[in-house]
Amino acid sequence: MNVKRSFMVAVGFACVLAGRVHAQQEPQQQTSAPDSAQSSSMDIQGIKAYLLGPGDVLDVRVFGQPELTSTVQVDSDGNLSSLPFLETPIRAKCRSDKEIQKDIAAAYSKFINNPQVSVRISE
Repeated sequence: MNVKRSFMVAVGFACVLAGRVHAQQEPQQQTSAPDSAQSSSMDIQGIKAYLLGPGDVLDVRVFGQPELTSTVQVDSDGNLSSLPFLETPIRAKCRSDKEIQKDIAAAYSKFINNPQVSVRISE
């Protein structure tokens, strides 16, 4: 009976100790929460998201469609007007590469089922 009681006391002590360790860590997690709320305009690395402008060069890749893969420059009007097979320019000025990626995928979806588009700023 003493062994069982000693075991229960040890388990209880471990639970109390674990609770205290968790309570000490919790304020640190709460202090970091506002930083993540403020980072909505920042990318994964904590850098503010870059907004495109005239002269920026993008590497656009459409997976499985090498004829649609291209390097394009944002023109002086702030548009991507030289994408293969697209007659309507895509507005790029003051937008992120992720926003442009969605628009390019939507434009190519008229020709391809579920196009997988990747956009990377190269210059």
